[in-house]
Amino acid sequence: MTCSSRRRIPSVCSAALLLLLIVAPPAAAQQPTPSADETLVGQLAALLAAADARRLDVAPIRDALAHPNPAVRRQAALAAGRIGDPAAVALLLPALNDTNPAVQAAAAFGLGLLKDARALPALLQLVRTAAVADQGPAELEAVTAIGPALPRRRRRSWRRRCSKRGASAPARP
Repeated sequence: MTCSSRRRIPSVCSAALLLLLIVAPPAAAQQPTPSADETLVGQLAALLAAADARRLDVAPIRDALAHPNPAVRRQAALAAGRIGDPAAVALLLPALNDTNPAVQAAAAFGLGLLKDARALPALLQLVRTAAVADQGPAELEAVTAIGPALPRRRRRSWRRRCSKRGASAPARP
């Protein structure tokens, strides 16, 4: 191949181009897959949208409460409480036993927003099982959630018991 042979160069270029077209995957297959961050943002956005719309869709909330990322589980617990549907109590009760304290606190907060008496035994158990020195955000949220859920006549005795244990009593409504 010499510089004066101009016929061979276009033939070689055409053959190389043809080879690239055969070997290269189609353009649709080259589309980038969504990254884990984009997927996470999408899940969190869906939870926020459900909370804003005050619409409980049990399956996505249940799936989000079982998500491996604690930030998604925490946001799901908050969304379930903010939606205000009593059906969310059944979803939030298992979240009180989550391995992440922030998720436990969000579940207790969500149950407090729902003000459903069915949550009282689980909230009381959460507070009673932790030593006073070991109590953290989850127990504080549980105590705060219990107060408004109690009948008015029982709130005063609850405040007395909380103050004897050293826990924060919920504020008067």
